[in-house]
Amino acid sequence: MASRHEANRRCIKTRERGNEIFAAMLRFNEREHRERYRKRGSVVETVFGFIRATLGYERWLLRGSEKVQVEGRLMTLGYQLRKLHMRRAAACA
Repeated sequence: MASRHEANRRCIKTRERGNEIFAAMLRFNEREHRERYRKRGSVVETVFGFIRATLGYERWLLRGSEKVQVEGRLMTLGYQLRKLHMRRAAACA
């Protein structure tokens, strides 16, 4: 068996996060939550698709958890600034 650092997949231990996992699963019993979750996929995938296809950003350039988080925040900031710029340009036209 591979050690924790050699694993290729993320493992969630139910003993450590059992209450959180159970609570998340219970929310799927609510119809409204299932509908919100189903809509979320298309919204999130649209953003990732835009970042990848249009902006050409296909992989993290840095290594390490903290650096990747900063890189992700910069990508988010750039995406949001672009949205603001497009709205302002449309309002001025």
